[in-house]
Amino acid sequence: MIDQDRAAATGWAAEVLADPTAVVLDTETTGLWGAVMVEIAMVSSSRDVLLDTLVNPQREIPEDVTAIHGITDDMVRDAPTFAELLPQIEQHLTGRRVVIYNARFDTGIIGTELCRLWHGPDAHRECGGLLQAQECQGQRDDWISRVPARIECAMEQHAAWFGDWHVTGGTTPGSRCAVATARPATASP
Repeated sequence: MIDQDRAAATGWAAEVLADPTAVVLDTETTGLWGAVMVEIAMVSSSRDVLLDTLVNPQREIPEDVTAIHGITDDMVRDAPTFAELLPQIEQHLTGRRVVIYNARFDTGIIGTELCRLWHGPDAHRECGGLLQAQECQGQRDDWISRVPARIECAMEQHAAWFGDWHVTGGTTPGSRCAVATARPATASP
């Protein structure tokens, strides 16, 4: 089974690298839970850097998180906010095949940033009530359905290569991988 998984992961990687619509996206954040973005980068399959910038999170970055990624409050103080970067982000993602290592996490961060844009910077710090959460989810779903052509999780392929994940069988015991696509992958347009 692992040989088949490795062959499939290798084929997927070759397909991504050959796809001129593919873009790899990564973010850095203020943590894992209740986190917001402090950096975003996007690189095309032809290795063109489309965007690589710090993001002003409009809140402090915890010291333990700074110890991991090295991004400090001083570094992001004059950086653009997510709202200021959104037109560029949309320009680079619209109609593209977006590959993210941990797609569930990074699409969640983008969703949080969209909600903060629509409902204020403290929207995810305090409970905005069920109505706001439902409205926000609808707005995020709309954004995801109209911007990237598809979102794929590279972590699934990485785990398949190492024998930690079987797409048809789910996670193995102790595996941190999960189905992480915002939408199912479809054929390239």
